[in-house]
Amino acid sequence: MGLIYGNACCNIASTWAKDGADGCFSERDTRIIDPLIESTTEDNRSLYYRVVLHPDHHYQNDITFAPLNRRAWVVQERYLARRQLSFSKRQVYWECLQLNASEQHPDGVSPLDSRAPHRDGPTTAKPSMEVHIKDFAKAWCALVDLYSQCDATRKSDKLIALAGLAGEIWKNKTVADKYLAGLWRSKVDTQLCWRADGRRINRSRISPYVAPTWSWASLDSPVVSDALYFWPQEGYIALGEVLDAVVYSSDNTKLHSFTGSKLVLRGIAFRAHAMPTQQTFFEHLWIPSYLHNLYRITSFDSATKSTRRLLKWRSIGTRIYLMLMHIPTESDGLI
Repeated sequence: MGLIYGNACCNIASTWAKDGADGCFSERDTRIIDPLIESTTEDNRSLYYRVVLHPDHHYQNDITFAPLNRRAWVVQERYLARRQLSFSKRQVYWECLQLNASEQHPDGVSPLDSRAPHRDGPTTAKPSMEVHIKDFAKAWCALVDLYSQCDATRKSDKLIALAGLAGEIWKNKTVADKYLAGLWRSKVDTQLCWRADGRRINRSRISPYVAPTWSWASLDSPVVSDALYFWPQEGYIALGEVLDAVVYSSDNTKLHSFTGSKLVLRGIAFRAHAMPTQQTFFEHLWIPSYLHNLYRITSFDSATKSTRRLLKWRSIGTRIYLMLMHIPTESDGLI
């Protein structure tokens, strides 16, 4: 499947359609996308302005979060295609490695409108993993954050639908690394600190087994990768060490059909208690035992500067352990 889209000259997508009955074209009011030509006079000169009216985040609404692009299998199609012509509800979009454009913006969609969700770096081109090695981590995190928001009819297909893209990365030597069920062995310590998106209330582990619990792919929920994976790590101290990380697969490619795993960490661990909170954004607070009666708490789901990137947790029976992975050099007495 990946070879078909990767070798095609142009991929044509009915992005707005909910199913095959809708087709590419929809009823629309073209006045919405037609530019307004305004004129004025200044210093005895006639000046003309091209005014385009559009809602905020129109690219995100028309393309990124369109019905077709909410399907997990479509993500690798869009990433692997060299060029894509997308028919949205309001207008047609063009995407290639050099440009994102639309009927309203033939010279290019605003970079601020087309940036990936949860990522600060704007983009002016279609999403792709054909990036320089120094940009790989950031591109992979953007892919993970986007892909985890998509749905698959069969939850067991979660990593199968991503295998074509992971295989292209390995084949093209974009990164010389080992694939670990949605993570990469290099700098895996920072990748372990992904978190479930707190805005999604209903989330659960995928069953039957798809990926190890320490991989984001094991969870049926949108996730947010930790930015420490692709940002410079100055200002942080690594307290945890990954001694071994292995995944086992029944498939020859080792890109899906995982059957088990092994993760060995060395570091500082704290026994903790799980306590439900009254907040709707976070489900639980994980409180180290020795701080249980004190004011300072550690929140596994929250995004505070001192705690967000720290933790990898493991439950043994009724016991929960937190391991400190990275802390800011100015930790305000955290340890």
